[in-house]
Amino acid sequence: MKERFVWVTALLLVVAGVSLAVAGVGRIPLPEPLPEDKYGNLIMDRASSKAGLSPVVFSHWRHRVYFTCRVCHTDLGFVMKNGASEITMQDIRNGLFCGACHNDEIAFQARGEDVDCGRCHGIEALPEPVKFRQLRARAPSANFGNKIDWTKAIESGLIKPKNSLDGAYSPFEFDKALIMTPDNRTVPPVTFPHKKHTVWLGCENCHPEVFNIELKGTKRFTKQEMLNRRFCGLCHLTIAFPMDDCVRCHVNIWPE
Repeated sequence: MKERFVWVTALLLVVAGVSLAVAGVGRIPLPEPLPEDKYGNLIMDRASSKAGLSPVVFSHWRHRVYFTCRVCHTDLGFVMKNGASEITMQDIRNGLFCGACHNDEIAFQARGEDVDCGRCHGIEALPEPVKFRQLRARAPSANFGNKIDWTKAIESGLIKPKNSLDGAYSPFEFDKALIMTPDNRTVPPVTFPHKKHTVWLGCENCHPEVFNIELKGTKRFTKQEMLNRRFCGLCHLTIAFPMDDCVRCHVNIWPE
């Protein structure tokens, strides 16, 4: 009985340590979770409201079915921070950014003079929830975010997103896992699998701007910084599966 009490106490301490780390020790809470079909949606309003238009609503899950992240964030030049890309309607008409696909050949027309603005601007631009539910019912499940394990969805052949518009790019297979040990010893190490990330991203998406590999790590690589949308937090707060899912990064949280 005493051994069981010690084991349970130790487990609770570990879970409490992880919970405090994830919550930023109460200083910066995690973003409020969105419904499954809306997780990953972006409100893009760098210039729309100023021009008298509703903001653009961008659905990541809808685009992720057809293209990997690197297509937009490398080939098309979208900065990974929302609002940092200076996109104009003239750019789109010239075939840049959204206009590279929305040309009435790959996707619906957004480049002409006579376009349906409501297909991008405004809440009505969001995909129908029923389409998401149909995908969700067939997809490998996850615990947070869209509740879809997107990497397993590729591995199973459920979705086959393109890696480039011209078909010239092939993913760089790099099967090295990094083990990162937090300074707080009550929090289990983090395992970073390169292979699962290179399915979606090119090396250039993370290095050197997000993670400077020449520095051999960084002293500011903390949970607090990630909650400030740096490092892993750039994606794993509101786009990729969120930090609520501790066990997908911190190994051995639960004792065997």
